[in-house]
Amino acid sequence: MATTITEPKVRSELLYHKYKMDGLYKDLGELIRSSELVSAQVFQLPPVAIGDEHNKVSKIRVTTYTGEAAFFKAMNAFSKVYADDGMSRKSVFRLPGYIQIDANRTEIIDLVSEINKEKAEFKDFVDQIKGAKKKHDIVHGLFPGLITKQLYRRLHAVNTDISQLGFCWAQRFVTTTTTREEVISKIKCQIDNPPLNCNPDEWRIFLEREITDIQRLPAGIELRHKRPAKVNAVVNLDCEDTPQLSAHLPLIIVQKSPICVSPLIDFNAAYRRCVRSDSLIGGKPIIGRLHLYSKRSKL
Repeated sequence: MATTITEPKVRSELLYHKYKMDGLYKDLGELIRSSELVSAQVFQLPPVAIGDEHNKVSKIRVTTYTGEAAFFKAMNAFSKVYADDGMSRKSVFRLPGYIQIDANRTEIIDLVSEINKEKAEFKDFVDQIKGAKKKHDIVHGLFPGLITKQLYRRLHAVNTDISQLGFCWAQRFVTTTTTREEVISKIKCQIDNPPLNCNPDEWRIFLEREITDIQRLPAGIELRHKRPAKVNAVVNLDCEDTPQLSAHLPLIIVQKSPICVSPLIDFNAAYRRCVRSDSLIGGKPIIGRLHLYSKRSKL
């Protein structure tokens, strides 16, 4: 793919790949609906309204559907790439679960692969648009209401027989490396921008204390920012190639033999797993508001 591309070319390519994607979704739907439904189960999560995107999530209630009701919800979810009225475009739609059908596995796998290829091609052309505003204007001018994160998400079709599925919640962390000097520079940049309703002099004194704390750290200390990511549903399966997958969308399983399923239960932040004792980043943060930790040496 060329490194530079004209705007009209980008527009035509996006329209082309979206058109192809829609056709492949239709083909996949027809193939699945013509197959025998063995079992299905999905776990509907509460929608996020506009303005609630940044609220702290402590509980997520799960509503479980099985059989044909789950099947129809799953089929609608595969091609769902537009925002519902009143719902956030920053918090993407998720529907963990699975459908199990008796069909030609190769045909299903090939169609899913084609859809994922078109998703990747679409994303490649979007990424070639320079500038966040221009990217937004082009994409949403062509496809009003489109949520690109939902369009980019891959579909998953299991390529072998399995006997177990286990759905659960996972809260991973985003970790970045930093240095004393970088942290101090960042804090200094915040001095002239106090939070709302905060006295500027008190804010300055507070940050100067943080700078002093950082300056006291050993010169060779390894520092990390470790921020919690949003909690997401994952699925574990007894498959060597893909033992764990994100559960943003229902899995497609093609086999007749029964599967033992551990369902997704309500999320409650009060029941978090303990931090592993051998974790190299953890313990008490050096600066809590910056999620700043020191890297511990290996035992």
